[in-house]
Amino acid sequence: MWTVDSEDADGVLGRYGSVCIAVLRAPIDSRLLDRLEETLAAAAKTHPDGVYALVIRAGAAPGSMPAPVREKTRAVLGGHEGRLKGFAYVLSGKGLKARVIRTAMNAVILGASFPGKIFAEPEDALRWLTRLPTQSSEARDLERELVSTVNALL
Repeated sequence: MWTVDSEDADGVLGRYGSVCIAVLRAPIDSRLLDRLEETLAAAAKTHPDGVYALVIRAGAAPGSMPAPVREKTRAVLGGHEGRLKGFAYVLSGKGLKARVIRTAMNAVILGASFPGKIFAEPEDALRWLTRLPTQSSEARDLERELVSTVNALL
């Protein structure tokens, strides 16, 4: 069942079981990262065996994150390392700039202690996230519902 944790003009963050979903309509900033941290913490309370995160940057042109935002992102994800069983980030765009940024982000996330991957399309990200070996069979069964929920948020 979809639970909305917060929603405003900058984005919507919520949970579908152990999967935390953030659809960001504005560039990532400290406030949005605080909201993501709250959503991850709420999911971890009901799913102590682990949580998954899907972050979608919707409607924003690809660009690099300022250093303070990169550091805070590392801190938020690092603070949930033991509980975070998978992380997917969607940065849409078919141009060279978007592809280069996705490639660079994938290289950075390789050093994480949890599986992580950067995608161009939400459906691909959800398919990957729900099929991770650590994911529950319940999440695999809910893949279509998750895709439907995400598409409604975009």
